[in-house]
Amino acid sequence: MKNYDLENLVVHLPKGLKLKFDLGEYNPETGDVTFYDKLVLDEGAAMNFTFLVEGVDVKAAGATLENHKFSFNTVCVATGHLSIYRHNLMEVINAHKLLDVDGIGYTLTASMSNDMAVKTFSGKVKYDVDDIHIDAVKLDNLPDFLLQDGTSIGVANPQVYLSITNPIQQGVKLNAQLELEPTPANAEGKEFTAGIEADAAENMFCYSPQKPASYYPGWENAEYKEFANLSEILKSKDAKGERMPKSIDIKVSAGVDQYLDHFNLGNYGKVHGNYTFFAPLQMTEGSYLAYADTINGWSDEDLNKLTITSLDITAKVSSDLPADATCDVYPIDVNGKKLEGVTVEGADIPANAKNHDFHAVVKGTIKKIDGIILKAHVKAHDGEPLSPTMTIKLTDTKVKVSGYYDDEL
Repeated sequence: MKNYDLENLVVHLPKGLKLKFDLGEYNPETGDVTFYDKLVLDEGAAMNFTFLVEGVDVKAAGATLENHKFSFNTVCVATGHLSIYRHNLMEVINAHKLLDVDGIGYTLTASMSNDMAVKTFSGKVKYDVDDIHIDAVKLDNLPDFLLQDGTSIGVANPQVYLSITNPIQQGVKLNAQLELEPTPANAEGKEFTAGIEADAAENMFCYSPQKPASYYPGWENAEYKEFANLSEILKSKDAKGERMPKSIDIKVSAGVDQYLDHFNLGNYGKVHGNYTFFAPLQMTEGSYLAYADTINGWSDEDLNKLTITSLDITAKVSSDLPADATCDVYPIDVNGKKLEGVTVEGADIPANAKNHDFHAVVKGTIKKIDGIILKAHVKAHDGEPLSPTMTIKLTDTKVKVSGYYDDEL
């Protein structure tokens, strides 16, 4: 036997390839390469074919491109007819002798180049922003009068300033999600999220319910993005009721998928960013602040024999708060418990008072008094935002008592 004719040869490859092959036609829907002509194979000889793959439909081909790794595994199968004609014979023989041939076979061995280079990509991607870590905003340094029970605090147009890089570009948006999570959670269970879309290499944003009249220093070039319900971020709730959260976590996470067409793969570096959280505090409608001061240690053997019918308290008061306040006075016993059966005529404290005359009166039957508690209630207002440095101070406090002394002779 001199050689053989291999006719109707079809090699089955993965589907979805962009393939170049001069000796046949590739069908990307079936993965079949159909040879144009028959092949003449010498006995015992090998014939090599090279299929040049210039593109892969990852889903159709069963390949994967995940986490910067391209995986492509396949099994190649060949079908065809091995024919023997007169021109394949070294000499003329009786055709009946061919019936004695046990079998003729060829083995197909396929291999894939180890240096396959993936240069471009088309498909859905999601930006990896896991490297952006933002420390939680701690609210432990707020003054005590903002953290007490019954105090409901909102924020006067809070602003989250965020800078973030887009190292890729090529028309690719950095698509991510900004999330603020208070601890304890918001009293109404609200979520605080906003989308991030960054087109340029360097991006600066200001997220706020309303566009600020002026931006925080250093962020003058920020692009404004509406964040409608951000003012309610400080309305949290725990076992004691509605109160300020202890901290606010700020997270940046991957956003929705986006489609890229012929994206050039390569090493583009990581996403970087920083932030400023600016939250001017302001009381919400119907809420109040309570300033409390205790003056005690009065109790002694002689005072315990005095029945008081009237307490007259005077002082000088100064306030940094941008709202009026009302101050009440309550007598207490040695255990700090309020004495019952009294009426209180409180005194008003004007906003931004300076050495204002304070006068309050307590009437009733008061026995075994050890001191007084002064409580100033500040109601919600539409004035300037609150500041941690704002205070109410009572100085030069004087107490005059009226009553009668009861002692055994």
